[in-house]
Amino acid sequence: MARKRRLIPILVGLSVIVIVILFVFRENQPPILSFSYFPENPQVGEEISFDASESHDPDGEIITWQWTFGDGNTSSDIVVKHIYASPGDYEITLKVEDNKEEVSQETIRIRVLPAKLRGLCYGPFRDGENPNCGIFPTEGELQADVDFLQSLTYSIRTYGITESLKEIPQLCQEAGLDCYPGASISKDSKQNEKEIQGLLEVSSQNLSSVKGLIVGNEVLLRGDLTEDELIHYIERVKARVNVSVGTAEPWSVWLSHPELAQSVDLILVHVHPYWEGISISDAVNYVSEKWQGVKEAYPGKTVVIGETGWPSEGDPNGPAIPNEENQREFLSEFCTAAQENRIEYFYFDVFDERWKEEAEAIESGQVCIGSVGSHWGLYYSDGSIKPRLRDLVPLETQSGVERPPRVLSVISASLPWIVYTDCDSPQNHFYPTGWMGDLEDIAIDTQCNEIPYSGESCVKISYSPEGPNGWAGIYWQYPLNNWGDYPGYNISEATRLTFWARGQKGGESAEFKVGGIKKEGKPYHDSADPVSLGVIEFTNQWKEYSIDLKGQDLSMVIGGFCWVTNAHQNPQGYVIYVDEIQFESKEVKPVSDLFFPSGWMGDWGDIEFDDGCTDNPYSGPTCIGITYSATQSQGKGWAGIYWQYPEVNWGDNPDGRDLTDVTKLIFWARGKKGGEEAEFKVGGITGKYPDSIQPAVSTGVIVLSGKWQQFTIDLAGKDLSHVIGGLCWVTNKNQNPSGCTIYLDDMMFE
Repeated sequence: MARKRRLIPILVGLSVIVIVILFVFRENQPPILSFSYFPENPQVGEEISFDASESHDPDGEIITWQWTFGDGNTSSDIVVKHIYASPGDYEITLKVEDNKEEVSQETIRIRVLPAKLRGLCYGPFRDGENPNCGIFPTEGELQADVDFLQSLTYSIRTYGITESLKEIPQLCQEAGLDCYPGASISKDSKQNEKEIQGLLEVSSQNLSSVKGLIVGNEVLLRGDLTEDELIHYIERVKARVNVSVGTAEPWSVWLSHPELAQSVDLILVHVHPYWEGISISDAVNYVSEKWQGVKEAYPGKTVVIGETGWPSEGDPNGPAIPNEENQREFLSEFCTAAQENRIEYFYFDVFDERWKEEAEAIESGQVCIGSVGSHWGLYYSDGSIKPRLRDLVPLETQSGVERPPRVLSVISASLPWIVYTDCDSPQNHFYPTGWMGDLEDIAIDTQCNEIPYSGESCVKISYSPEGPNGWAGIYWQYPLNNWGDYPGYNISEATRLTFWARGQKGGESAEFKVGGIKKEGKPYHDSADPVSLGVIEFTNQWKEYSIDLKGQDLSMVIGGFCWVTNAHQNPQGYVIYVDEIQFESKEVKPVSDLFFPSGWMGDWGDIEFDDGCTDNPYSGPTCIGITYSATQSQGKGWAGIYWQYPEVNWGDNPDGRDLTDVTKLIFWARGKKGGEEAEFKVGGITGKYPDSIQPAVSTGVIVLSGKWQQFTIDLAGKDLSHVIGGLCWVTNKNQNPSGCTIYLDDMMFE
């Protein structure tokens, strides 16, 4: 406190008396500042309350208040609410003045954290997973992702609604996360039906988390469907649901397809400046302009940016350079622009996905520019944040999430192990995805109902020999499209693969085999070299065929079944049918181990028999060759041989074979030239101790080709308790007037 003296003279008579009077003056005290803000850790877009009402002046009153917020905005209120559009550190200054012009000022620094992103595109596939191979995330993996995403964003969109992906909407419901499930629509009409049904099933659950449904993603861009076909799918869904329905296409597609725009409730616009060769400095403005253009073209429609982003790695596309710094710049500037312009969006993408590592083409479809497909995520595929983006995501998500890779192991199969039994059967364990040769020459229908051998469907394969390679084929693989990237099945207990097949007309040729997928550089391969049936010629009737797998290493099977043909075998092309393909382990009993070719009949002198024939056996070093001269040595006009037990047993020996566990006899046969006729049968010998099979079970007269064919005699339900005539071959002069030579091999009871 300052003190001042003042002398005041007083006249008293002739004397002057000086009186010293002491006056005390107080200086004006400055205002005392006190202000607070809430919340303590504010986010972009979040309202922050700044409160200076506790400030006061000890000897007067505060008459002016002046706030500056570090982003160019000011206020003169005592209590003020403010929203920041961008994350960062800001200096907030409060300056006040009292009624005596005394000023106080105080500055603090606050950090505004990134807000949740408005929406994100969510691809859930971890390392080791691939939708093209049928390897989908587990429900536990999806649960972990969704729990993380609810802190990162308000909403997600997805790209498929089958397999485990159908669980995502319910997980979002539990997490309080909005969800826009998407159906993956392609050229595959059968798969499209599954996707559409998936959307309808999700809608029927009436989940509050489901805010809209997306029918297809860039369908018209890829040319998978026509506009009318896509609109048909959209209208089917709209007619059955009570939420908004849309589809997603690039901005240019929307502007050129007004009818599509009118058919949807929700327009999802894709704007990818990288793909269009736009530099990072112009990228965000470009996105905003294209969004605005679509919005102006379709007033009254809800227009959302369905995808936009920037890759962190890959090949440049002209001035568009993919790297982490540019990715950061794009994300930061885009989120600010979206906040300022009130743009609803789904940012692409949450996580890098390695299955997308194949090269992509820019939207014009004219230039292939290398692999950026797996580098669009905010986070690496293992769930760790990309370092340059750390301060652009909410605090609780900056440490990322653990996403260990999916490791598959060999699956041990239990027999019978089905390759195909009916379309979409859960028993099917291999898939016809390994197309080879002239792919355009192949058409396959796994849901064919044209007289299947059994069940509701069979496989129809059409081949048109027009391509440059002159051949084509299909592997049934596990997993889908597996050329050695994933392990397969252990089917070591199997001893054969059986299937049924027929031609549309008869005379068609093809080869079938098991195993043989071995690609250099791949971590896995079939443990067996290809085991082939050889080239077979079909009739127009269903026949069972068997590939012998005894002694083969089946510890790793990824190519479970293979069909191959070529233009030389089928110059006019053909249609064939295949059904009931399966690995089995039934005990087989060779005819030669049980019976003896001792029962020669008729013109037995017209027969020459060679059980050590080396003339092109079906398997092994030898086969059986039978020549019939038709010279009528005994004057009968016919001849035949019974394989008997015991030898030369015409029913006078009580011994026989008990084959009650047998259901069929299978054998391979061919003619020397083709066109030879013969009949084959089991049982039928009479006598005191006759065959228990009466009458004999016959193939009827068959016409052999010059190529090996498999034949079956069905013995199911027959009395096989006492078999003495295990196999019989018989022919006659009328059938073969010039005689014939035929060959037999691999005659087995099963």
